[in-house]
Amino acid sequence: MVEPAFMHATPGHTGEARAYFAALDAALSGDGDGKSAGAAPARYVIAIDSLDRLPPQKGLALLQNVASALARPAFALVTAFDPRHFDSVEGAGVALARVIQTPLALGAMEAPGWSAFVEQLAGRAPSRREQRAPQATSRLDLPLAEPETRLLTALASLAGPAPRNVNRLVNAYRLARHDAPDDLAALAFQLALAIGGTRTERDLVAKALASSDPAAGFVAQEAGPRIAAALQAAATAQGGSVTTASAIRAAAVARMWTL
Repeated sequence: MVEPAFMHATPGHTGEARAYFAALDAALSGDGDGKSAGAAPARYVIAIDSLDRLPPQKGLALLQNVASALARPAFALVTAFDPRHFDSVEGAGVALARVIQTPLALGAMEAPGWSAFVEQLAGRAPSRREQRAPQATSRLDLPLAEPETRLLTALASLAGPAPRNVNRLVNAYRLARHDAPDDLAALAFQLALAIGGTRTERDLVAKALASSDPAAGFVAQEAGPRIAAALQAAATAQGGSVTTASAIRAAAVARMWTL
């Protein structure tokens, strides 16, 4: 293993670090000599774990600096942390949203889940990974259907106004739709709300969900005109009202794919 000098240098050597990553990116893209030698990998995957073991300010700064240095096509950054750890840092939510393009939130595991996990670790249960059929393509490779594109376009104003937010909506929907195939319109609405809705809008929608008839069309009048327009767009896309039950199921899935 070759360790570049900046890994043993002081924190001030950020220029050396960026130059090192730029050289790796050039080798992969074909701009350097490594690609022609046939030795370059397809993608560099960088993983950072336990960010929440650092002081909040330091951990967030580290994540931002690493993400900035790796903001090149050759790199994919994967990290795991509890976002609540950074609540004490002003502007942390916005900063994390800029860095994390595709979040996956893992909820607390209940007793049955722990039992299966321990059985697997003990060698008493087959590994789920071994049972999976090989995947030739990624979920992100599956194109969106034209109705889905119209739906996301209609909900972009709720997710926006920043282009980054609309990009997050599309990326999250590409992945989350496989977990809610029967609630696509409601899912797109819930994702847009989670990404671009105000705290008041989110709270009022949650309140309406808790008090509405599951079989009835979902209405959140107190949440304001933006929510009403978004629900109408979702209803138009699926050819009928979004039911409360569908919105509740979609909300649970959306929480997995948003910060």
